[in-house]
Amino acid sequence: MADSGTNGYESPLGVTLDDDDPSPGKATLTIVIPELKKKLTSNKQPSNGTVNVEFNKCSVTITVVMDTGKKYRHIQSDIAIDIDKSKYSVANKKIVIVLNKVS
Repeated sequence: MADSGTNGYESPLGVTLDDDDPSPGKATLTIVIPELKKKLTSNKQPSNGTVNVEFNKCSVTITVVMDTGKKYRHIQSDIAIDIDKSKYSVANKKIVIVLNKVS
């Protein structure tokens, strides 16, 4: 289940959940935000905004605030997550989140 775009937040342009990751027990969530630019010195934050990824046991919440004032949010729920082993990275135009699932 997914939830986006409430309380002044916009929905990202695209969201995909690839549950068929080649590694067992993993899923890849991709959040597409066209104006997002990768920071050369960090794979966790863009050069033109702030990204916050909050992992919970049964969901992940992604919040993006651009320097222009635009705000995006996506909540992916109904997925059991190993919080300590899940990770994310920021690339140009997208955020890629690798979720380690709890079996």
